[in-house]
Amino acid sequence: MQEKPGHTSGLFSLPVTRSMIREQAKAEGQMFYIIGLDERSMRGYAWDGVTPKEYDPQRQMGIYVTEQDTELILDLLDNRKVHNASTAAREKILELINEELSAFFAGNVTAEDTARRIQSRVSIYLAEQS
Repeated sequence: MQEKPGHTSGLFSLPVTRSMIREQAKAEGQMFYIIGLDERSMRGYAWDGVTPKEYDPQRQMGIYVTEQDTELILDLLDNRKVHNASTAAREKILELINEELSAFFAGNVTAEDTARRIQSRVSIYLAEQS
């Protein structure tokens, strides 16, 4: 059982319970992460809502967690549909999700657009398989 939030699998991992998701999101909401566009460097700064002066949007990507982000994640978890799928289908679905998440984490699309794109691509894939 997970007892406290943490980064056991990296920055972008989700805890296993809703309460821990909220707790980790609260802790992450106090951080502003700066990631080099070369994807080789990342630093976190305590954040009070003011962008750190070290952030250069021409050379870096800034990431922070909002309450809206947390609610979106919880809504996605609450409203998911479970489909019986073969191992190959699960792997394909995970591949589609990872492709879209890569674009999100690269800062190319919003969380809302990412969710819509995942839903669309997975729905199309599942429809093609039936």
